[in-house]
Amino acid sequence: MSYGPLADGLVRLPAAARLRLAPALGRALEAVRGRDALGLATALLGLAFADASVLAGAGPEVLGEVQRQVLVSLVRAPAAWRYANIGTALADIGLAPALTQRAPLAEWLGVDASELAEDDEDDDGDESGDGDEDDEDAGVDVEAPEPDLGELDRIGRFVACLDGQDWREARQWFAFYQQMRGVARVEPPAIGRYFGAHANLEAGYWLYDRELSRSLGTCVPLEHIRLAVGRKDSDDQVALRIRVDDDCLDAVLAAIVRHQDRVTPTDFTALAIDLIGAAPEVLLETGRAQRARLGRAAGSA
Repeated sequence: MSYGPLADGLVRLPAAARLRLAPALGRALEAVRGRDALGLATALLGLAFADASVLAGAGPEVLGEVQRQVLVSLVRAPAAWRYANIGTALADIGLAPALTQRAPLAEWLGVDASELAEDDEDDDGDESGDGDEDDEDAGVDVEAPEPDLGELDRIGRFVACLDGQDWREARQWFAFYQQMRGVARVEPPAIGRYFGAHANLEAGYWLYDRELSRSLGTCVPLEHIRLAVGRKDSDDQVALRIRVDDDCLDAVLAAIVRHQDRVTPTDFTALAIDLIGAAPEVLLETGRAQRARLGRAAGSA
């Protein structure tokens, strides 16, 4: 079952972590209006129902407490019903067709009809007429926790590798990050830039999912490298988000270095294939807070 691009990576979290995040995501969904609800609703269902669907014909008493909270938040979120393909998602978790509509689901859950607010009429943009496509201030910035010893070791290996391959700023950035700990916030903790033969590359080492954390107002841990590949004559770029851990970091770095003088924003297939073979997850950024998961074709080696 697919829960949409916003849920990428979330269903891979341990069940206990997902259930802790679900109520916060539900509150965020209730608060948003317009297209900001697109993706939040299906991601919310993914968090709460990835391990257990609703049995056919069952009543609301079979729901876990978090599952019930999630569905209540959903019926209280008018924008979810206007933009998200929520009926299909509700059917996918096992609800009967009659319960894939807002009013019947609210009645089934015991939510009073007076609690069902309507969506705002001006939900396609703010009062100034600006759309949400370039709204860089949307969401709330959160501060990542201090890295533990294992994370610091991996960041150090990332920096040492890039510094040894003529990437600029990697060692200086990490040194600045370490000097500023406890004084000011510096994120990400490490970053490096490489001016290759055909493209300019930038690799940042992140400890959490910035976009999702901003949406929820709480830190969502996700250790990854964000690799941007840009044209040398413009600001156009493509970006890959590569999940890393102790078992795959060295292989991921080796793949990046191997392709650093060959990759371009329009020809990154060979790099992507090597990264898919090295890392547990590789995502291609397709827009603000939108990502597509890359994987090997069925039957490939």
